[in-house]
Amino acid sequence: MASDVPTLGWWYGHLEPTTKGVDVWRKLVSAMAQKVAERCDRDPTVAASGLIMDTSSAFANPTLGTKKDDPKARYTLIAQAVQEFNSTYIPAFSHLRD
Repeated sequence: MASDVPTLGWWYGHLEPTTKGVDVWRKLVSAMAQKVAERCDRDPTVAASGLIMDTSSAFANPTLGTKKDDPKARYTLIAQAVQEFNSTYIPAFSHLRD
């Protein structure tokens, strides 16, 4: 990333989200989405530029963040991020080996 691009980050406290810390993770995602929305409201260029989010490979686990009261739920952390950030496009990449 270029040094002239301002960035903002939050420390989750762990390397990746776990089912135990899902409530903290959800609060962080909500806070990030709110800050992005505020920035887009202040700067039309930012709003028109879009946003790239990089996630942990843990998001490929469909049951990550699933609670016992909803055992059939899948990809709940991704679904929350899509909703919070009003995402319209989700690219998915996988690393292939020969």
